[in-house]
Amino acid sequence: MDDFYITLPSSVKNPQFENTSSRYVTRLPQVLHLEKDKYVVAVTDIIYPYSFVNVGRELNYWIHFKNKEPVNVTFPAAQYSKIEQVIDALNGKTPRMKRRAPPDLEYEMKRAKREMSEAEKLARIAASNAAFAAEAKRQQVLEEAKNEAIRLSNHVFADAANKRRLKEEAEQAAQRASQGAPVTIPATNEKEEEELKKEKEAQEAKKAEDARKEAKRREDAKKAQDAKNEEDARKEAKRQEDAKKAQDAKNEEDVRKEAKRQEDAKKAEDAKKAEEVRREAKKAEDAKKAEDARIEAKRQEDAKKAEEEKKEEEKKKKQEEDKKIIDHHLSVVDDYLKPFTEIPNQIIKASNKAFEDEEKRRQAAIDLHYSVEKDALRRIEIGKEYNEVVLSVLDRPIDRHEYINVKERLERIRSKMETWIVQSGNEYLHFKTVDDRIAIEFKDPDQILFVEFEPSCAYFLGFHDTIVRKSCTAPSNLDYFGNVSTLYLYCDIIDPIIVGDQKNQLLSVIPCKGKYGEMIHHTIPQPRYLPIMNSTINSIKVELLSEFAEPINFNWGSTILVLHFKKIK
Repeated sequence: MDDFYITLPSSVKNPQFENTSSRYVTRLPQVLHLEKDKYVVAVTDIIYPYSFVNVGRELNYWIHFKNKEPVNVTFPAAQYSKIEQVIDALNGKTPRMKRRAPPDLEYEMKRAKREMSEAEKLARIAASNAAFAAEAKRQQVLEEAKNEAIRLSNHVFADAANKRRLKEEAEQAAQRASQGAPVTIPATNEKEEEELKKEKEAQEAKKAEDARKEAKRREDAKKAQDAKNEEDARKEAKRQEDAKKAQDAKNEEDVRKEAKRQEDAKKAEDAKKAEEVRREAKKAEDAKKAEDARIEAKRQEDAKKAEEEKKEEEKKKKQEEDKKIIDHHLSVVDDYLKPFTEIPNQIIKASNKAFEDEEKRRQAAIDLHYSVEKDALRRIEIGKEYNEVVLSVLDRPIDRHEYINVKERLERIRSKMETWIVQSGNEYLHFKTVDDRIAIEFKDPDQILFVEFEPSCAYFLGFHDTIVRKSCTAPSNLDYFGNVSTLYLYCDIIDPIIVGDQKNQLLSVIPCKGKYGEMIHHTIPQPRYLPIMNSTINSIKVELLSEFAEPINFNWGSTILVLHFKKIK
């Protein structure tokens, strides 16, 4: 196959690896055998939940003073959507929110879904009622159209009959005139009108007689047809009855054959069971004989063992009696020598114990003094180095690399020092909003040297430098995506590529979009194809990391990736 896709959902279980939405291993149902130098792979689609908070863990910053040790302040993890929430958290005005923040948002989402489902129900009911009403209206219109068509048809037929009758009368009059017969001329007096009336009545009587004869003819034809239909129905009923009798006879024969077959099968089964019973009886008899032989052997073995135990018991009893005699003699000797040895031994033991206790106390004092002195020296050395580094950071070296090294030294030394951890720095700092950006204000600038932010904390708050030396406003706005403004997708089946100053198996870089609570579907318009690392692939591991190389902390939902394997032509 030159071209195929593989879908990798994080919800697939793996007994050898604890899969999460950001790190998971998928064991393929079949091993892929691909030529290493002829296949490339790329990610084409990714579906992931926007369930990570923009501050996924507690962030830290440190306040460095002139004459005392630094203070460590923690910034709570939460989903922040407004700058006022961040300001309140920095100033310690709100309680710490849990990482799985927004219960209010979850409630609103559930309420919206519930309202949506109710609205959908009402919409479906309304649509159904509208459909029923439209169908009823359509049936009514069809019925009215049908009745109107019947009325018009009857009217047309009546007009056609009248026209045909008038035409026939005119033709007859013309024919009589051509033959010299008298032509009926409308009467001009009462006598002529009477004759015309009689003639018309005679014609109507003739027509009525013709209609009666036609009706009788039709009735006779209908009776003949009914008689024929009745005869056909009688013949069909007789045919069906004969067929049913034949089928019943066939079914009865089949039942008899099936009963005979079952009886033969039952006899064979009974014979088989009887043979099995005989075999089981023989097997049980053989087992009983073997059990009797085993019981007899065990009885003989137990008898032999009991005999040996009896001999051993007698031997032990004799040894105990001999020991009692020896112990009695020794106790008599000890009682005789006890007054001469007991007091000196007690004095020696007490002296040795006192000497050991004094030695332990003296060694403990020496160790404590040495530890205190060593700790004091370590504190002095760390303090000297800390003061030196703090001054270097405060002066800020011009060279960029030197400045980075100084900040790294500060981080290492600070980790060795004892710091006071607090939940809010509002005793020393005040945060506020200036032009939709975070502004920091030193309450006592004479005592504070600078504030050191953790890199991810500085990034989130909009500070470009992790060191803030005076009251100022952050150069950038808050990043409400926090430490996950971009998803870095790593995959273990590709050859490492150069990423910055190192080589990693980075498959793709995916921008974050959407809002918290949504499922994001991102299709990569121009996938980047990379060569595979091995010719045999039986499992695929993927990782979704932030730009700080931290796993994305999805609070709910699963991720889905689609990989496209393509053969190089």
